[in-house]
Order: sequence, then C-alpha cells, then structure tokens
Amino acid sequence: MLHRLLIALTFALALRPAVLAGQPEGPPKPTLQLGGLSEPEVMEFLLPGYEAPPEPAHDPQAEPEWNVTRAKVFEAIETDLGLLKGRYLLAIVNGSTGACAQCGFTIVGIIDLTRSLLVWKVEPDHYWGHGLELLRLRPGDSQLAFAFQWDRGAHEHNSYGMKAIYRPRRTEAGGVDCDLVWSDLVSSRAGLGANGVMWHSRCASMTPGPRAREWTYRRRTFFGVAANEEEYDTEDEDPEFSNMPCESDWGGIVEIRRKELWVVQRESGVMSRVSTRSERVDRAPSSTFPLSLPVRSDTWVRVKPQLTGLTGLERSVNSPNGRFRIRLSDSPSTENEVILTTREGQVVRSLKGWKTDFFIGEVEALGWAKDESRFFAVLTFEYERALLSFSVEGTDDYWEEVLDPYDTSWHDGFVMRPRGVRPK
Repeated sequence: MLHRLLIALTFALALRPAVLAGQPEGPPKPTLQLGGLSEPEVMEFLLPGYEAPPEPAHDPQAEPEWNVTRAKVFEAIETDLGLLKGRYLLAIVNGSTGACAQCGFTIVGIIDLTRSLLVWKVEPDHYWGHGLELLRLRPGDSQLAFAFQWDRGAHEHNSYGMKAIYRPRRTEAGGVDCDLVWSDLVSSRAGLGANGVMWHSRCASMTPGPRAREWTYRRRTFFGVAANEEEYDTEDEDPEFSNMPCESDWGGIVEIRRKELWVVQRESGVMSRVSTRSERVDRAPSSTFPLSLPVRSDTWVRVKPQLTGLTGLERSVNSPNGRFRIRLSDSPSTENEVILTTREGQVVRSLKGWKTDFFIGEVEALGWAKDESRFFAVLTFEYERALLSFSVEGTDDYWEEVLDPYDTSWHDGFVMRPRGVRPK
C-alpha cells in the first residue's frame, strides 16, 4: 500500500510542468526551425509587446516574481499546410505570469511567412502546450490537419491533458482559418486525498480506424488504489486496450473503458461521433461505494410516461402508485443524500452522498421501477455516467451499470422495467 501511495504522489508532483516554476520547459528552438524568423520575431507575432525579463534570481530569500511574465517559443513546424501554395510557421508559445501554480498560458498560432502576417491564433485554457504534429484525417487527403496538447489542470496535484485537432482552410480573402475537428481528454491524474491516495487517473488515444475516414477514441479511467497489491489483477486480454500507453503503476481498483467510433465528414472535414461503448473492469476488491457493486448490463429499460419530479431544496419523486417517495437533499449538511420514505414520510432507507476525499459524484436523476420494487439514481462522475439500482425491500439487493456518458436524457421521474417484461 505504501508503495502505491508513494508512486501516486511522485507522479502527481512530476506532472507540474517547468513552465509553472517560472520558466517554460525546454530550450528555444533554433532559428532554422522557425522558418527564417528569430525567436523574438515569432514572439512579436504571437505575444505582441513581449519583452524578455532578466533571468530570475536564484537566491532562496528573493521575493517571488508575482508580476513577471516569462515566455518562450516551445515548438514550431514550417509547412505549407497542404494548401498547395504558401509557407507557414505553426508555433506554440508557453509562458507563465507570476509565481502561482495556475498562472501558465499557451498560445498556438500560424504565421504566413510569405506575407509576414499572423493569420490565425488560439489560446487554450491553462498551460503547457506541446506535442505539435501534422496529420491527415483520411488517406489521400492533400490538405493537412494539425494537433497539439495542453494541460487544463486546476492546481499542482491535478493534471488534465487535452488534445485538439484543427483543420486549416483558405478563406475567401486569401487568408487562413482553422476549424476545430475534435478535442477531448487524453490523460489525467487528479484528486490526492487526505492520505495522499490518488482517486483517479486516465489515459486515452485517438487513432485512425480500420477504414478510410474512421477514427477510434479509446479511454481507460482508473479509480482508487488497491489496499493489497497481491490482489490487483494486472492481466489484460483485450489487445485494443492493453496496447495503450498507460503506466502499469497507475493501479486502480475499478477501470472504466470507453471506445468511440468517429467519422470524418466528406464536405466539412469535421469529425462526428457515431457510436460509444463503455464497460467496467474490476482490478481488485473494493469497499468504496459506488464502484463496488455487482454489474448488470442491459437488464432494465426506460418506459413512458415519466413521473413528475419536484425540484426545490429537496428534489423528490413519488413511486408510480404513490406508496413511496425518494428525495434528494441538497442541503449543505446532507448534500446528495438519497432518502426513501413511505407516503406518510417514514424513512425506509437513507443513502449517503457521493462526495469524499477520493470520489466526487453528482446525482443527475432519480427514478423508479414500474412495479415499485426498485428505485434508481443516475450518477455522473469524471465524465462518466452510471445507473445505480436499489431494492425497496432489502438493503443487500443493489447493483450498478455504466451508461452512455453522453446521454443527457436522464431526468427526475424516469421509469424502468425489466427488459424481458412486455409493457402493458
């Protein structure tokens, strides 16, 4: 256990890019890689008026540089962008303002080298832009796209690695504009708890699919840390996910895998998601609720009509025949607590909220089984959704199912029936 805690803490600290320490990571790129421009000239295009400050003092007693901005050209590629004519410089500038861990910034821009003109620029939220690359969205496509990554983590213990793909195109005025083709998380580590336990980590990839114009997004998210390393299952029989570049020491009691199929549209060149599949893989025994329940899949389906849900300080939904009521308390002392009562108000069961040092879940919707034998809660957590099911009669009969993370149609008052039972 101690070994895993040390690994979690080491990785979290290692994720702080050097840009947050007051100096962007890596040396400036040689002039030859900047399309004939000097670094100050590139900086003037992307960060007008910037003047490099004196080197920071190494005296530990020196005052922090609260108001000092430091920036460097971090990566740059000279290319024609597949636009048949023209020379362009695609560049990333990373910088920091002040001494706080959240004060980094990133600028990505395109400079028309022929006309000596900045033709496009974007400033992603947060810091540490990197991984600049050119790619083709489909085989034989003469027009290039480009991708880059950045970190939008909230503080030094949280890292949320994002990746974006843009497709440049010529404008009617002869300039260049870029369409956002796709963007999503590709890595993350977050939530060091009171004891230094990491409550989730993630890796993901976006790669060309087996057929032209198809791309596949795969994501692995790990929750919790195994109490006993000997109980942790490291074997993986699915080559689609086992070959992903996830660190073997990430651990995780529960893993949620997601696979999405995307298709590049012929006319716009923008990607569209056409299918999503999620599943849960148990790596070690868990005593944390949720993510500790038996898994059932496709055994219950929603039916109409939907019950009326009351919204207020305490959201509530009556059962189909009115014998019971489930309510969600949003008061500060019992936030997200689900309470099952009789029609007269007598408490039958009470389920505590899902906010701890190691897990944060929000109850999105409350629902009922059509025969009133079960009640349900849809929980959202770290860009995932799960259906939690509880028996009205017995406290030991409960289960969970991973849902489509993009399905926002769950609302208070939904009704479920067993899939094998025909609706009347």
